[in-house]
Amino acid sequence: MLHPSEQSEAPLLEEIATFLRVAEAGSLTLAARQLGVPKSTVSRRIARLEEKLGARLLHRTTRKLGLTEVGADYRHRAATAIAQLDEATEVIRAQREQPCGHLRVTAPYDSWLSPFPDLCAEFARLHPRCTLEVVLTDRTLDLVADGIDLAVRGAMTLPDSTLVARRLWGVPIRLYATPRYLEERRIPASPEALAEHDLILNRALHGRGSLRLIGPAGEERQVPVRAAVAVNGFVFVHRVTLAHAGIGLMPSMNAEADVDAGRLVEVLPTWTTGMANMFVVHPGGRLLSAKVRAFQDLLLERMGEKACPRNREERLAHEAARRELEGAFAGRPEEGRDEPRDAATRRKKSVVEASEHGTTREPRKTGSVRGADESRKGSVRGADKSRAGVPARRERAETRTRSSHATQAGRAR
Repeated sequence: MLHPSEQSEAPLLEEIATFLRVAEAGSLTLAARQLGVPKSTVSRRIARLEEKLGARLLHRTTRKLGLTEVGADYRHRAATAIAQLDEATEVIRAQREQPCGHLRVTAPYDSWLSPFPDLCAEFARLHPRCTLEVVLTDRTLDLVADGIDLAVRGAMTLPDSTLVARRLWGVPIRLYATPRYLEERRIPASPEALAEHDLILNRALHGRGSLRLIGPAGEERQVPVRAAVAVNGFVFVHRVTLAHAGIGLMPSMNAEADVDAGRLVEVLPTWTTGMANMFVVHPGGRLLSAKVRAFQDLLLERMGEKACPRNREERLAHEAARRELEGAFAGRPEEGRDEPRDAATRRKKSVVEASEHGTTREPRKTGSVRGADESRKGSVRGADKSRAGVPARRERAETRTRSSHATQAGRAR
């Protein structure tokens, strides 16, 4: 590392590159033409380089230009360094274009990230040139100091910082209790009534002595509460609430299955304590490596707001729309069928009902069937007439034969 006072004396890459081009071309004029600069510019660069090195690199004559012994050695070393620098540049460019290298990600322990392990496995399959390290912790790590490329963080809001954050999704935090707890204690009819109950709180989001509630019209109410249990994760809040220990505050998605099964009941359903948001965060900077960008894009695609509705109302609406779409294409009769099954059933039923009333009759036939029946009847009638005419023709033929024999006998006599 050069001292600041020595940096001005260090050769510039432009000067070194010009020297290498001159050494390869063997001519200042040809090198200037290849570089697209005047010959005088090439001469000045070579002179500055020799001055900074304190050594002559080129032999100049009116007819010939050659390398000195020092110049030949410097050319070899400089060409090797430039080649390594070009290789490093290409590697960095490739890393920006194709995900590769080691990726270090941090995420909380909580159940909000239940799809997270599957997502990590998918990333490993999609990008085999990457190695993934996941640090699970509920502490807020210093991304730069701890060498973290990307963090997944849950919070109501993020503090101001130089980090770049994108919101994955958000769900309301509501109040829940078991039916057994509510039977033993009075059901709170207002936010103020929570002061008479034991609350299970996430201490990272809620204070122990008071609670801020948001009403249906957006009004806010600050009420005193008693935190019977305070923990730093919603998984623990959920389990303690199921153990009938009090009224737990948790994201609606954590309690949906238990509400549907009757294990939990929503308390003060028109009130919330805010939104539980999930963010993806990475250190600030204009350039984002391909591996970080690929992991962030996969997070947004698989765990973003559009990919999986988190609110109960959104989920039910999503399922209803899917069923309606499937029902629109179900039960349609295929083209070419003679008749729907229910039509044949109705016709069979009408025949049975008619027979029960003593008025059995054949089902009405289609036009093609009637035509076929009439054709068969016509053929039968024609055949009967043809058979009926055979004896008459035979009798007439026998009469003509007898008459002919009688005529011949008369002539003979």
